[in-house]
Amino acid sequence: MLRVAIVDIDTSHGWVLGNYVRATGRARVTHVVDSGLCWPAAHTQRLADALGAEVCGDVDELVGNVDGVLLLGARYDNRLMRAAPLIEAGIPLFLDKPAGGTVAQIDELGALIDRGYPLICGSSMPYCPEVERIARVVQAGAPSALAVFGCHEYFEHGVHAADIALSVVRAPLRRVSWSAFGASELLWVETDSATQIAISVEAAANWCLAANGVSGNAIAKLNVGFHRDCHYARLARAFVDLCEGKPVPLGPRWHIEAIRLLIAGARSRETGRPVDVADLMPADGFDGLRYAEEYADKCRNSQYPEGTLTPDAEMFTVAPEYAGLPALNRRQRFRMHARDAALHVLGERGKRVIKKVLRRA
Repeated sequence: MLRVAIVDIDTSHGWVLGNYVRATGRARVTHVVDSGLCWPAAHTQRLADALGAEVCGDVDELVGNVDGVLLLGARYDNRLMRAAPLIEAGIPLFLDKPAGGTVAQIDELGALIDRGYPLICGSSMPYCPEVERIARVVQAGAPSALAVFGCHEYFEHGVHAADIALSVVRAPLRRVSWSAFGASELLWVETDSATQIAISVEAAANWCLAANGVSGNAIAKLNVGFHRDCHYARLARAFVDLCEGKPVPLGPRWHIEAIRLLIAGARSRETGRPVDVADLMPADGFDGLRYAEEYADKCRNSQYPEGTLTPDAEMFTVAPEYAGLPALNRRQRFRMHARDAALHVLGERGKRVIKKVLRRA
């Protein structure tokens, strides 16, 4: 079984991805390293104990002891510096979103990608099953168009929306134009493809996609709840595949371009004109240290200043209809386990029969 380490547990992703890695049945979290930026040492130990891992004091200690590493901290300005000993050892990596904040940082990351380093990075949102239906419409042929309505913040979470758009279109960026769109912000994106892209962030609806093309139209609202085939689960499986030397569905290149897209959009907002991505300067971008300090302050002043492990671990492998529930009652757990047992013993057809019986019960 593969050994996976988690580096920096500032966000909820350490607990979430740690459980989904374990749910693959092919890997487990064996080591946890944390900078102490957001949470006390007691929380690091609590998370490690819950995942069956040990706490290490430094990233260097992971070399020779793990087969892959998830770097998940809130400081996105020092991703590669944090990962330096791991990169030197050639250990497969996942870099959480955003993988960098400035043009210089993502260019450095791009050089690593050009070397063919075993790496995936960015948002889990492009792994949502609903995105596949949208991608089929966009990729069926020109002319086509894609609209992504993202989240309530421009960069650190808006990168989800940009990641989705470029993972679907998969074409190099040319130019980005910013405009107001009611209470939100709208980015018009030009690429080397014939697909028109519109991305709405900041006060936008949460995770709605729309596409049209020669094959028709499609609209999808992303299910971002926890379940056995959700975006987090698919990302965890892709990471384990990477660690095993297998191909992965989404390479890191489009996440780098998504960051570049949002940097260009911010410049367009400042200048009031379209911005060619080729004209961006190395220092253009966002301040990862400032964001991390603000994030840490929110953690310390939150309802759980000592950290919390929520939801309960069993929620990560529930059926899709239970996605997002904080807990399962006895009847829901019985129904879920009955279907799982039927699938294991009787196969997919037996599972369908059991589902019909339970529906009538």
